[in-house]
Amino acid sequence: MNRRARFHNRGNGVVFNCACCGRRAREVDQGGNGTCQECFEIAGLDNYINDNGYTTDTPEYKTTLKECEGYLKTIEKRGGKVENVKGWNGFIWPGRPPKEEAVA
Repeated sequence: MNRRARFHNRGNGVVFNCACCGRRAREVDQGGNGTCQECFEIAGLDNYINDNGYTTDTPEYKTTLKECEGYLKTIEKRGGKVENVKGWNGFIWPGRPPKEEAVA
């Protein structure tokens, strides 16, 4: 099956471009937030870091960063823009360049 055929809507979900990384994805019961599953998880972890005030030298931060790096590998493998993801999530990756707009 070619890559393009994978994304035809066959009645099993809406296909969209992720607002964060720009890759094509299917809706997976996230309430229509416009992000792929991996970007959704990273955003939640970024919020976790912010809410708890963890800094880059805490063990919680390091564990969360490691988990996010795993999601980034998946995003990159599936054609997403890793730099956009890092730009959108400034508590996990502080000091990143400003985010680009995702490709529509």
